[in-house]
Amino acid sequence: MNNIIINKIKELPPLKTDFFDDILDSFRPFTLNKTLLNEKFPHTPVVSVKLFINEDTLQVKFFLIDKYVKSEVTDFNGPVCTDSCAEFFFSVNGNGYFNFEINAGGTVHSSFIRNCERTSDGFRDYTYLSEDDLRGIEIYSTMPKIVLPEIAQKTIWQLSYNVPLRTLEKYAGEFEIAVGTVWHGNLYKCADSTSHPHWLTYFPIIEGFNFHQPNFFGEIRINTEDE
Repeated sequence: MNNIIINKIKELPPLKTDFFDDILDSFRPFTLNKTLLNEKFPHTPVVSVKLFINEDTLQVKFFLIDKYVKSEVTDFNGPVCTDSCAEFFFSVNGNGYFNFEINAGGTVHSSFIRNCERTSDGFRDYTYLSEDDLRGIEIYSTMPKIVLPEIAQKTIWQLSYNVPLRTLEKYAGEFEIAVGTVWHGNLYKCADSTSHPHWLTYFPIIEGFNFHQPNFFGEIRINTEDE
């Protein structure tokens, strides 16, 4: 399994830049092709991701060829995983990990999780990102804020977002972004409460039906575009 690469560049592309724009053509996409419970839920969208970073911001760009698309959660830190949802979980320094979960309408759910043991109210040790910090994340989706009724036919949509590095440091503490730095994490796509639920990952989850398993995270390497 290949590492995920975050491309370190001086100037990030505009958030609304198309995934296949010429200025992004030289950057390798990462495609999610591992599935959970595929024998019961055979719908498998096409999901590709490109990641970028500069001295101030982490940018994540998803491209999806999907069906049965739904997006109705609009509250910060609401259950966006029940909608058509693209997710990036990652640890920048081993102190815990972030879960950025964003539905097709561009609503975000994110925490910093230090102990992912499940409890009645979430996890053993975690902190929701504040509403102010979530508002500070720039998000662009090609889908409307609310997608109802569900769109059953083939739908191509894109999702991009910028996360200020100062926001990550606020929760995780200091971390490195030098070329060659290794983070750990995984990329996911889900749609728990659509008519055709599905769960895709980049790095495989060997056991358990649960994205919150950092023991299955893979390497995420910060490189320049020519490495």
